[in-house]
Amino acid sequence: MKKKIFTIVAVGITLVSNAQQQNRIESTGNIGIGTTTPAAELEIKSASDKSAKIHLNASTDGRSSVIRFQDAGENTWAFLSNYPTNKKFSLYNYHNNTNAIIVNEKGEVGIGITNPGSKLDVNGTVRFKGAANGSTGIGDGYTHFPHANGNNYIRGNTFISSTDEIQLQAENRTTIIGGTFDVKTNSRFKGATNGNTGMGDGYTHLPHANGNNYIRGNTFITTKGAIELFAESKTTITGGKVGIGTTDPKTNLEVYKYNGTSQLRLHTNQHAGTAKLEIAGGSALKDNNPDNYSGWSIYHSFTHTNKDLYFRHGQSGIPHVIFADNGNVAIFGKLESKEVKVTNTPTADFVFEENYELPSLNFIAKYIKDNKHLPEIASAKEMKRNGVNIGKFQIQLLQKIEELTLYTIQQEKQINKQTHQINELKSLVKQLIEARK
Repeated sequence: MKKKIFTIVAVGITLVSNAQQQNRIESTGNIGIGTTTPAAELEIKSASDKSAKIHLNASTDGRSSVIRFQDAGENTWAFLSNYPTNKKFSLYNYHNNTNAIIVNEKGEVGIGITNPGSKLDVNGTVRFKGAANGSTGIGDGYTHFPHANGNNYIRGNTFISSTDEIQLQAENRTTIIGGTFDVKTNSRFKGATNGNTGMGDGYTHLPHANGNNYIRGNTFITTKGAIELFAESKTTITGGKVGIGTTDPKTNLEVYKYNGTSQLRLHTNQHAGTAKLEIAGGSALKDNNPDNYSGWSIYHSFTHTNKDLYFRHGQSGIPHVIFADNGNVAIFGKLESKEVKVTNTPTADFVFEENYELPSLNFIAKYIKDNKHLPEIASAKEMKRNGVNIGKFQIQLLQKIEELTLYTIQQEKQINKQTHQINELKSLVKQLIEARK
């Protein structure tokens, strides 16, 4: 028994002696593992060409391994494996008893969320500092979201908030595809050297020193929603060509819709304003004074109370053409056409029905003598006062032609009868002359 005890003590002394060559507990309380000169409460140094490692091995699968930090005996932060559920790693905040950062078994990181679904899933506000005051990114002072194709993307519902300024910069162009780009506070878009900011009205401005706002160069605005351009005075596009639905407009303004209906709408409140389109060439706008405009204007709701469409030449006076919402058209002037087709108008074939009572010529003669115009035809005074319905008037004229045809047929029958009687009388006279000889 004594021999066994001696052997154990000898082995222990040997192990301690060997360990003391690399490990040390200082009188200050510092502990060195792999080093005899620990510079901190615990210092671990690997052997040459080896990695320094600390293994925390929970004896039961699924149990947590914990490295906890304290301040004066109070827990502050901790690293926990298999927490809050199995196969997750947590940076735990004891100050508010929440998981500050979660990493799951797929390597997906969640900040403020316990079940991340992407490489970085953040529940809350994210700030990226891209100025020269200690920024992140790729060494150029900017923040990048790179893709394998060489482009940078910000995807999904993205909120960017700043008390200073936000810069979107690209060597070629910056594109916002789909969704809504909403600037709820004053923002600065630097396009000139005057350094102007917004005007405090909740809108985004691209200001110039002359007080106007400009979008210069080749500008692309892409969205599946709505684009609004608003100005208190006027919105002007100077020079170049504008394409809506196309990136290659052939005219000053081209609206294109692939495989659908291309639409251009001018509208206002029906009872409070007028939708107006002016078309002019040459010197129709004299002296740049709108009151001297002498081109054509197309109005909707010209009198502010109806739905008609008006065409007028010049700045004042009555319209020249009116298209009513019921399909009627009024032309204040002459109409010249190579062909006019009138449809949905009855004919005058009723004149040829057997029960039609053809007025006698004596009745017609008396009517003309008393009224100075044909029956069923408006007088000259009525035509001047009320105008002439072309379709109805044509039918009335056709009716009179058909009546004249019937009169002609009657007269031909009478002429034929009289001719026959004359021929019989001639034959009888001839017979009487022959009998006297």
